[in-house]
Amino acid sequence: MADEVAGLDAGQVIRWKSWHRWTVICLLAYIYLAVAVALQRDQDASSDRDAGLIPVTVPELLRLLRGTVIPPPRRDRAHWLHWSAWRRRHQHRARQAHQRWYSYAETTP
Repeated sequence: MADEVAGLDAGQVIRWKSWHRWTVICLLAYIYLAVAVALQRDQDASSDRDAGLIPVTVPELLRLLRGTVIPPPRRDRAHWLHWSAWRRRHQHRARQAHQRWYSYAETTP
């Protein structure tokens, strides 16, 4: 549970020190979320305004926090067209680079 919520499963580390750093950061994030959930549950228990709801869970709190911090994605037509043009331009440049490399690789002995 902690690995999925706090990002422990998303780390790509090579060395032992960086793995330790990533693990500590993820565990601190999970501890923060767990404490925030516990405080929210205490607050909800003291008031009857949330009758009929299950207690707040860590993944639900994370969704709520992401919704306030990260803006929703743009979905207008101009954005999609711009993104499509950028992606196709990037793929074209990558194709040219690969073609140059392969033509160079074929000429070397």
